Amino acid sequence: MTSFTTRMHGDEMSMWEHAYAHPFIVQLGNGSLSRSAFERFLSQDFAYLEALVRIAGSGIGKAPAVPDVYPLVQLLAALVREEHTYYAQAFEEFGVPPEVYCYPQLLPPMRAFTTFIQRITEGGQFDEICTLLLALQWFDYDWACHLVTRGSLPEDKPLYVRYIKLHANPAKGDTVLELRDQIDSVIDSRQAQCSLVFHQALEHRVLALESALRSD
Repeated sequence: MTSFTTRMHGDEMSMWEHAYAHPFIVQLGNGSLSRSAFERFLSQDFAYLEALVRIAGSGIGKAPAVPDVYPLVQLLAALVREEHTYYAQAFEEFGVPPEVYCYPQLLPPMRAFTTFIQRITEGGQFDEICTLLLALQWFDYDWACHLVTRGSLPEDKPLYVRYIKLHANPAKGDTVLELRDQIDSVIDSRQAQCSLVFHQALEHRVLALESALRSD
């Protein structure tokens, strides 16, 4: 019997395949992405990172039982330690001061994205929070692994390579599997709502990627 998360993934396959050929991801992977576009993207993406930290924390508080928090605790630790450290170092290299990246002027797609995450953070049930995190972590893990397995990363642009490998980290893959196990146990009456959250999260992520290229 096909699992619930496998069905959700299959329903969104066109978006997954679109990601592999998305200009931002292709240019990031081959190194042709301009420095200005990458800097602009990271400035926006930092707001996404902060939103993920908040929703993971909210999920921990809403978990029905202690064992349910494990993948969220692991994810929160990775977001705070590894990903936040990467952004801080990247902004230092780009010469972007904290007062700029901590209070960015969000482009409309990222503003809509973070508002969506905030809505689920504040009003979503535990299964919706886990579904949102699954969609975003799975999506980012897959496109990053696609670039890594292709085997031609732009080694002359170490910040690009570090960003890709940050998302292709096997620990992220483990978190995806653990979140899938949780969501596969969602009762039938909740599956339609979780599927909607899964779709909306992916849609927002793709639009946020596209916004990085609009001024180039």
